[in-house]
Amino acid sequence: MTDFKNIEYLKIGNKRQRNAYFALHELEIFDYLKKYNPILTGTIPIDIDLPDSDLDIICECKDHNSYAKDLTDKFSKYLDFQIWRNTHHGVKSTIASFSYKGRKIEIFGQNIPTYKQNSFRHMLIERQILQEKGTEFKNQIVELKKQGIKTEPAFAKLLGLEGDPYFELLKLDTDLIIREIKATEYPFLKEMLYQAIFVSNEEVVLPREIIEQPDLRKYIQDFGQDSDYCLVAEQHGKLIGAIWIRLIEGYGFVDNETPELSMAVLKEYRGKGIGKRLLTSILESIKYKQFRRISLSVDKENFAHGFYKKHGFVDYLASEKSIIMTRELIET
Repeated sequence: MTDFKNIEYLKIGNKRQRNAYFALHELEIFDYLKKYNPILTGTIPIDIDLPDSDLDIICECKDHNSYAKDLTDKFSKYLDFQIWRNTHHGVKSTIASFSYKGRKIEIFGQNIPTYKQNSFRHMLIERQILQEKGTEFKNQIVELKKQGIKTEPAFAKLLGLEGDPYFELLKLDTDLIIREIKATEYPFLKEMLYQAIFVSNEEVVLPREIIEQPDLRKYIQDFGQDSDYCLVAEQHGKLIGAIWIRLIEGYGFVDNETPELSMAVLKEYRGKGIGKRLLTSILESIKYKQFRRISLSVDKENFAHGFYKKHGFVDYLASEKSIIMTRELIET
């Protein structure tokens, strides 16, 4: 899962993201603005930018006067520098902009935590929609932007949202949070392991004691080892899903260096794209870590076989009832 509060993720992105990283690094913007909790928002982090897209940075400023002075002291030497104040949707804002190596940079400050500002919320919602809708939808957004339509109106147009697109888009925020599991939450994996067991006949209810069988218990027993990694889905303070990997000789065993992936979502929350959010998030999280690939086992009758194929998994080994699938994480 991308940590947008740290611009290091840009270093391994596309060409424009890498260029953005080096520009921001040269300017030392994030170091200088550290006390204002800066976050890069807009289209560049979610890869729907145009060649002339601005670099938009949001900050939390409790004192607009000292904030404005800090911006002026540091950036007034750059081309086209200007600083002004206005009221944005009823909230006082201080904005500075300047050009650096042909790229416009805008720094936007409000007395609101950056992770709660609309700019950041919009970006996360848009990223979620892009993940759910796929490449064709993304290309349509970019095409609308090329026609001069702003990002939020472009999303609203394709989604059929009526009214103010900036407000309507915020309504799509389900308060779903994907984050790393806490040690105190490890017992939740018992429920997730039980929910992950595939049964083709929905009328059959398996006893919960089934997860105590050695071949299943190994998926969660003593979870929290160095190579274990888990993300959970949380909505309105409730854990509703989880995805995790660990090195075990389980049903999806390939070799001792390939961790096996498991995932489950509570039954009443299925069919809402939560599994997709979990999967894409963990792939982002571990892609550039120590593992070269991951594996999983899926029943041949389980629709999830096609779901995993759409996300880059390929069939590795098939048995009478199940298929082991793998996905490369590091390009060779």
